[in-house]
Amino acid sequence: MEISQLYYFKTVAKYQSFTRAAEELHITQSALSRSVAQLEGDLGIQLFERKKGGKITLNRNGNFFLHYVVQVLNTLENTVSAVKEMAGLE
Repeated sequence: MEISQLYYFKTVAKYQSFTRAAEELHITQSALSRSVAQLEGDLGIQLFERKKGGKITLNRNGNFFLHYVVQVLNTLENTVSAVKEMAGLE
């Protein structure tokens, strides 16, 4: 599992769309889909309900995982800011 996968997952969850998330992340939709699929494979669970027409929604597992992903990413961003501040970079 990579940090980028967590950011990607969070963005897909935000938009409930691989297309819109890929546009925001400035990556291809296929690369984003592969990354999320790899994350699901690493976890051994599906995070999204995939429906006809390419529509997706977070499933129960995805909602649970998202809660903790948001906490982890916020903690990481706060830590990076604190270290930069301590080093006089901010």
